Amino acid sequence: MSTVVKDELSENSYVSQAFVDTSHSFFYEHEVDHIPGLFIIEFARQSVIASTHLFYDVSHENIFVMNVLNTSFFKVAENNSPLYYAFDYINIDKRKGKLIGFEIDGSFIQNGSSIGEINGEIKIIPKNIYHRMRQQNKVSV
Repeated sequence: MSTVVKDELSENSYVSQAFVDTSHSFFYEHEVDHIPGLFIIEFARQSVIASTHLFYDVSHENIFVMNVLNTSFFKVAENNSPLYYAFDYINIDKRKGKLIGFEIDGSFIQNGSSIGEINGEIKIIPKNIYHRMRQQNKVSV
């Protein structure tokens, strides 16, 4: 769904470009003349997860838990123009040198201007601990 590249101007900044497939049956289940909002949110989520694995050495054996997600759209995202997500990792939380949580602050860019924003808070939990928490019915992280 996207390609993520590191922004060399800032240590914790990245940019990804969406690959928009208008034949995708989930996001384009009916005729739409724009990129659906749900597609844009999923594009951001996948961009963040991919960059976390690629640039922060987080194992695929971890679970990402999204505690907060705020999204605003200012303009319609057009199908026929490239869509970018420029985002920053902020309030990075590490324990014993390992990334365990962070906040994301990002903007969706199309034709050189911001068409929306998304930010959130994510915790990273080892799979075994996550499963233990679920068995004990602990839902907050």
